[in-house]
Amino acid sequence: MKDVIRISVEEPSQVGEARRLAIALSRALQFQEVDVGKIALQITELGTNLVKHAQGGEIILRSLDCLEIHGLEALALDRGPGIHDLLLSLQDGYSTRGSLGIGLGAVYRNSPLFDLYTQEGKGTVICTRFWAKEQKAPLPPRHFEVGAIQFPKEEEEVCGDSWAVHQTPEQFICIVADGLGHGEAAAEAATCAVNLFRDAVTLPPAAILERIHNGLRSSRGAAVAIVSIERSAKILKFAGVGNIFCRIASPTGVRSLLSHNGIVGGVNPKIQEYTYPWNESDVLLLNTDGLKSQFTLEEYPGLLQHHPSTIAGVIFRDYNRNSDDSTILVVKERKGSLWQSSIPS
Repeated sequence: MKDVIRISVEEPSQVGEARRLAIALSRALQFQEVDVGKIALQITELGTNLVKHAQGGEIILRSLDCLEIHGLEALALDRGPGIHDLLLSLQDGYSTRGSLGIGLGAVYRNSPLFDLYTQEGKGTVICTRFWAKEQKAPLPPRHFEVGAIQFPKEEEEVCGDSWAVHQTPEQFICIVADGLGHGEAAAEAATCAVNLFRDAVTLPPAAILERIHNGLRSSRGAAVAIVSIERSAKILKFAGVGNIFCRIASPTGVRSLLSHNGIVGGVNPKIQEYTYPWNESDVLLLNTDGLKSQFTLEEYPGLLQHHPSTIAGVIFRDYNRNSDDSTILVVKERKGSLWQSSIPS
């Protein structure tokens, strides 16, 4: 079964389809049946809200793996009217459509992690996460959280993009690769790049990129970006070739990272590593050209304070071209546990 599923929810029968797929995925992830039932109820509530209050939207289901514990993430995306009074809408008994009004409040109360971003007249993104079993050991107090959405070009069975992350208590490193073109050959190139990355995560980004370049010579090649963040040194190192768009967003603005033209695996691309300052309040964003590159975060007040998956959901909803393989990866530090519920702001 696919570990990422995208479901259009425009009318009531599609709510049932989203519920069925969520049940199948949660069982594949070895959730206990009582938790499978809870997830099914949550997805039903999210889907029903999309139909009743937003005139439709979509639900994205994604499998998670953290410290060898399986999880499931659900994103509900819509371009509806937004929520006028968020705190009121989370109270039981509140409704703008004459119903019982228990749906969103129930999702909020029963989700181990819940986050919501809404703008009046522009729509809402809701993120929930569930875990197959309880955490047995505390996570590092400064752990990086990742939000990611990746889908192939319409009518393609496989995605020509790939991504991966690796982190230790002191370092975070990630890759996004976009194989040239679409389909199987593009997917093979991107997957090869990620596999080579996984075998070399202790090296600096430029050295990893050089290895990937040598390993992709017999393939059609790829655009590749690699980012390493060193927590104690408060620096970010970056090496990229091709059109992977990378940004550091902070409360004071957005800084684009320099990626050189060329093809990894092609003819002598320029591989160079750059160093940038990193603060724990910064947010890292990487996306392939399946998303429009000229999005501006100023259009979304307060968005950077939200969960990385919520940020990814908003950008994907508004800037996905639907005519190319598309990937958005969002990374940010978070003090405390990954497992506690996020309070919407």
